Amino acid sequence: MAYGEKRRHQYFKVKYQFNYPSGKKWKEERECLCYSEIGVKDTIKWLFKGKDVDILSIEPTGRFAGNPVYPSGHVLGEW
Repeated sequence: MAYGEKRRHQYFKVKYQFNYPSGKKWKEERECLCYSEIGVKDTIKWLFKGKDVDILSIEPTGRFAGNPVYPSGHVLGEW
């Protein structure tokens, strides 16, 4: 998509893993509503900013929400 083009929010399925200092790992999965995979990474990193988290996979679901709007860099998940 080009800059200045209207976009729709899309649901992405993201799998991520917490790494604990003891060596244990915990995997989770959730859906994020963002414009792109970059927005999903930013959202997960922001949600768990005090923790060691690795993003394992990001998959688009093909489901969209809302009307197309111009993206803004001032809102989390809009990149």
